[in-house]
Amino acid sequence: METQSLSLSLLQDELMELQKDRTAFASAYDLLRKRIQESLNTTRSNPPLHKWSGSRAVMGSLEMTIAHVECSIEEHSKAIGLIRDGVIHNADKDTPVRALRIIQGGDGE
Repeated sequence: METQSLSLSLLQDELMELQKDRTAFASAYDLLRKRIQESLNTTRSNPPLHKWSGSRAVMGSLEMTIAHVECSIEEHSKAIGLIRDGVIHNADKDTPVRALRIIQGGDGE
């Protein structure tokens, strides 16, 4: 039987980065949605932003990216929970702590 082992500290770091990414993508999505909504009330751009297919493509890409990041956040959170519950071994415990040692020397010995 193979024992699964994951690094709790690495998963926690990755989770923090994923949460930052989700916030950034969601902010970009909200800003774009707001600008498109504003373009409904104005006719300055040619073609209007809300009718431009590029706007819809970017919105769709952001929606898919946000959904993927949210799935990754959920998977990382589950793995962290399993490590904390002892179901999955924490690989951080296997990493030896490196310590500095003072070595006598200087006289050729």
